[in-house]
Amino acid sequence: MNKHTTKTIDFLVLRIVIELIGIILLPFLINRSFKPIAPLDFMIVSLFALIYVFSIEATDFWPTPRMIYHVLLLIPILLLLWKKMFIIALLLLMQYIIYLMTDRTPKLNDKLTQVLEQGVIPLFLTITILDTVVESMTVKEVLLIGVLYLVKIIFSLPIKNFLDFLWPFIGIVAVILLSSGHIISFPATVIMIILLLISTVAYPKRRNLNQFPTLLLIVLSLVSLI
Repeated sequence: MNKHTTKTIDFLVLRIVIELIGIILLPFLINRSFKPIAPLDFMIVSLFALIYVFSIEATDFWPTPRMIYHVLLLIPILLLLWKKMFIIALLLLMQYIIYLMTDRTPKLNDKLTQVLEQGVIPLFLTITILDTVVESMTVKEVLLIGVLYLVKIIFSLPIKNFLDFLWPFIGIVAVILLSSGHIISFPATVIMIILLLISTVAYPKRRNLNQFPTLLLIVLSLVSLI
């Protein structure tokens, strides 16, 4: 194996790890424990997440028949159905349908595809993982996840004109609403707003960093603990 191939694999693994951390970390932070309440269900959902992330990230490295991923993603769903975990299986099935829709429709709007891949599917994956980590989900926990993913989606979109600069401020307003609902603390709110302002101003420097939205999500997830 030559050095170029090794570097390519290392870079792919790094991207996969970053994306998986972005999906899995927040539920454990919310639970304030790294012990899931349903370990086997957590492993099955994590397997789905791993296959999904690999199918997205590997596209930039190796051409692979997409049908392989379509079949592999069915395995965790069938395992959950076999265990009679119908709600979790239904959540994964919804994500699978969205995945097929984006994967089999090449003419789908690029921005919409980005929103679905960067935000909607990972959002529901995180909520599904939360369901395997905690005894029962609360509305506030789901709102926290939803707002942080809204921020991730916003900062994954390109800024091409002045009006596009308004999107980050929608994220800031959403964070303020979290604070007003006592979902995050005031110090966490201040830090998040500062981070979002810096991220907005630094767009010319970060626009070619594909993993930036996920890294921002991870940082905001950690800040939410304050």
